[in-house]
Amino acid sequence: MMTVTISIKITRQKLPPPPPIVRSQHCSPVGLLLLILFILPVLLPADTMYRYVNEQGVVVYSQTPPVGQQAEPINAVPGPSEADKQAAQQRLQQSLKNNNKSQNSASSADKKMQKYADIFAKNCTIARENLEKIEQLGDRALIMPDGKKNYPSAAEREALITQTQQQINDNCK
Repeated sequence: MMTVTISIKITRQKLPPPPPIVRSQHCSPVGLLLLILFILPVLLPADTMYRYVNEQGVVVYSQTPPVGQQAEPINAVPGPSEADKQAAQQRLQQSLKNNNKSQNSASSADKKMQKYADIFAKNCTIARENLEKIEQLGDRALIMPDGKKNYPSAAEREALITQTQQQINDNCK
């Protein structure tokens, strides 16, 4: 009887804990733009407003008085103070800084997820190679990781195949 040895490499890398999912609680750039567009009319100096009733009986508010018709001038609400404008500017700058920080942490999480994907891909390749070797084993010797020869029975070979297929299912997605 001729002895042929086949070496099977069975290794699993320990995975680091998964990175936390980072969700920004700050406005996106589009949200900030919309916020500025809604606040901008409040920040602009207001001229005198006029109120009048047109021919259809509809009350109209306008910045220009109607021609040939009586209009009631309305006092506009004063705009925000200079201190309020500066405080709003500082809040906007802080929000932009926080948004940049959250984008940086999302990039870091992407790198960690790529590292996990690489580990799974490597484990998948090893498990597929092991399955191929075990299926081609027949009644030849199997060299274990400690270097000893093992002649697995048919039941042991089936158990190894099942175990290796489970490793493939766990790592090849």
